[in-house]
Amino acid sequence: MTKLHFDDLRDQFHQGLHINGHPFRFATLGTTGLDNEPQLRMVVIREVTENFIFRFYTDARTEKIKQLKKNNQTSLLFYHQTAFIQVKVSGRATIVTDKTTLQNHWKNLPLHAHKDYSTTAAPGSSIENPEEITFLQDQNHFSIVEITATRMEYLKLNTTQHLKVQFLKTDSEWYGEFLVP
Repeated sequence: MTKLHFDDLRDQFHQGLHINGHPFRFATLGTTGLDNEPQLRMVVIREVTENFIFRFYTDARTEKIKQLKKNNQTSLLFYHQTAFIQVKVSGRATIVTDKTTLQNHWKNLPLHAHKDYSTTAAPGSSIENPEEITFLQDQNHFSIVEITATRMEYLKLNTTQHLKVQFLKTDSEWYGEFLVP
């Protein structure tokens, strides 16, 4: 009976990638800071595989990369404000190091987006004026993070009764069970 909700989950992630304006294009990424405090920020989801590996791009010098290197357990939170669906994805992050993969993604990135990964100073560096930002010409700090989902919670809010389903990955299969919302 949970298969219906698992299929809806898969469809929502697919739509997030292919339908302009779909809210599942963006997620809140949760990490543990170097000071062990929770850290949250928005990321743009670039790809979701059939096996629920979520990919996003970032500058390799960001705090989130440092945090994920220290503790690769992470979560993504999605919310669809018109369908009233919240999805929490828990898993392990991997920072892609394969040069060919990075180059292929880089060359498929629109040219105007290259600047997001090519600033001279690292993201979060203090500056006096936004006009001071300079860019590297023949270098970049482009990075890809992959989050392999191990657990997903699907919450559908409804005026009559909320619905919550947890999906756990065991080996290569997903197992679903209903939870009290």
